[in-house]
Amino acid sequence: MTAWTTDNLSSSEIKGLELEFDTIPWTDGRLFGYVAWLDTSIKDPGSFQDGYACAERIIYGQPECGDPQVSDIRGNHLPFAPEYSATLNYEHRFSLASGFSVVPFASIHWQSKMYFDLLNYDGPHLSQAQDSYTKLNLSVRLNAPADRYYVEMFGDNVTDEDTKNFWGFNRGVVKGYYDPPRIYGLRMGYSFE
Repeated sequence: MTAWTTDNLSSSEIKGLELEFDTIPWTDGRLFGYVAWLDTSIKDPGSFQDGYACAERIIYGQPECGDPQVSDIRGNHLPFAPEYSATLNYEHRFSLASGFSVVPFASIHWQSKMYFDLLNYDGPHLSQAQDSYTKLNLSVRLNAPADRYYVEMFGDNVTDEDTKNFWGFNRGVVKGYYDPPRIYGLRMGYSFE
């Protein structure tokens, strides 16, 4: 029999620090971003039960689900909470005599390992984690005079990193969702003001 249940944590602790910055290091340049530290810890697991891929863990020779499927998850990280993350962005405006401007932009994002479930299960083939990664986005925008409209060529995830945004197990199947792969494109915008 399969049943959906809700797991309630009795107690967890969240500590963190985020530093944001936005500076103009020289004329027409802008450097901005953030650095974050997040420490999450489960103090009392409450009603949590470990029923994650029990049969498959046996097949792969991994630690078995407990009996009666209650697992001590004290000290585990909360889901979707990487311990460290940082983003650094830079753009520079080149003003042209015609009133147009060209603005190249670069953004690099890094984050440490992140779990998708309270269990923090990290066995081969069944891991509920996204390992640390770095992504790079680039663009070049052409702005009309007075920024009335723009045309922008962009490349998101130009290093083509495979990153998960969800990973789980349901009815004998490991299911995951991934962020978009490398994408190139053209964006346009118009201001009605």
